[in-house]
Amino acid sequence: RERYLMKKGQSGFEGRISMNLTFDNVCQNGYDSDNPLGKYEVGSGGVFINCLRDAELLFEGYDLSNLNVGFIIDTPGPIILAIYIALADKWGIPRDKLRGIVCNSPWRRYYSSACVCFAPEDALRIAADCIVWSAKNVPNFNTYSLNGYDSREAGATATQEMAIAIAPAIQVAEQCIKMGAQVDDFVDKFNFFLAFNNNLFEEVA
Repeated sequence: RERYLMKKGQSGFEGRISMNLTFDNVCQNGYDSDNPLGKYEVGSGGVFINCLRDAELLFEGYDLSNLNVGFIIDTPGPIILAIYIALADKWGIPRDKLRGIVCNSPWRRYYSSACVCFAPEDALRIAADCIVWSAKNVPNFNTYSLNGYDSREAGATATQEMAIAIAPAIQVAEQCIKMGAQVDDFVDKFNFFLAFNNNLFEEVA
């Protein structure tokens, strides 16, 4: 479907080709596709990337330097991003030409879909490590999403949505600072994914 839309001229930000990739339940839970636990879940709900070869097949025919890709995956996100960077290196694409977003929330899956790979403390450390490293090495790639949309769709108010999105982002930022980064080094790599309803003045506020 993405290839069809690309051929028809679909483009996104700055005229780039844009795609959002959701991942199957096996990948979301941090397993390889050949793990027996995922026997009936491979390809369910999205794609999978287990290795560099998977990424080569998935992105075959795309110019990574003209692509804006969204990796809609949380705790395994740093691994997916690492594979994507390895692919760019192999294809000779400069890292500063890579653009996109990896959601990379250490805790969102605890309350949205129960796809939990790591203990909370480990998930926080891995997410922050990805953010700090990426700010230096893939400077045009966003590496954290403040996601309030899921909670809003589950019944949260607009105020609760913002709290649920911002509170973990503060802790993620604090962890990055503990790792030696300055806030201005990485905070512009955070993006927002929020719901919006027809209560105009509340949403504006």
